[in-house]
Amino acid sequence: MTQQTQPGRPRNVSTDDAILEAAALRLSRDGYERTSIDLVARDAGVTRPTVYRRWPSKDELVIAAVANQIKGSVHEPTGDLRRDLMDQAESLVERWSSNHYVGMLGTAIVERRHHPAIYEQLLEKLVEPRRRQMRDILETAQTNGQARPDLDIEVIVAMFVGSFYAMTIAGRWEEGENWATRLTDTILAVIAPPEPPHE
Repeated sequence: MTQQTQPGRPRNVSTDDAILEAAALRLSRDGYERTSIDLVARDAGVTRPTVYRRWPSKDELVIAAVANQIKGSVHEPTGDLRRDLMDQAESLVERWSSNHYVGMLGTAIVERRHHPAIYEQLLEKLVEPRRRQMRDILETAQTNGQARPDLDIEVIVAMFVGSFYAMTIAGRWEEGENWATRLTDTILAVIAPPEPPHE
C-alpha cells in the first residue's frame, strides 16, 4: 500500500513578513549590492536557512520584498474618470512619501547598468503596474468620449507618473498636501475633448 505524503508544516506568515520587511529596508537603505541574505536574516531575527527555505536566492528575495511593499497600491478603475485619476494620484502620493519606496526605486535606477535583469524585474514590480492601469483608464476615457481622440496616452502617463519623480528630486513634498487634486485637475484639463462648435 502506498503511503500518503504528509503535508509539510505551513509557513509562518509573520516570519515571512519580518523577512520581507527587513529585505525592503536593507534594499532601500543600502542598495542591491550591499544587501545580503546574512544581513536580512540577522535583521529579521531568523536564521539563514529560514530565509533560504523561502527564497533560494538573493534575487528572488529582493523581488518578493519589492512586491510585498507595493501590494494593494493599485486601485481598480470605477469608470468615473476623475475618481480614477484621483485614486491613482492619492495612491502615488502615499507611495512616494514612503522612504522604502523611494529607496527601492533609487536602487532600481542604480542597478540598470550593473544588473540589467534585476533592474527590469524591479521596474516591472515598482512602475509598470501603475503605467498599465493609467493607460487602461485613459483608453477607456477615449472610448467613452471623455478624452480627446488624438490624445498621446504615453505622454500623459509620463507626465502623470513623472511629476512624482520631479517633486521628489526637487525636495518639494512639503507642498504635496493637495498635489493629488492639483495633478488630477491639470490632467483632466489637458485631456478634455474639444468643445463642439457653436452653431
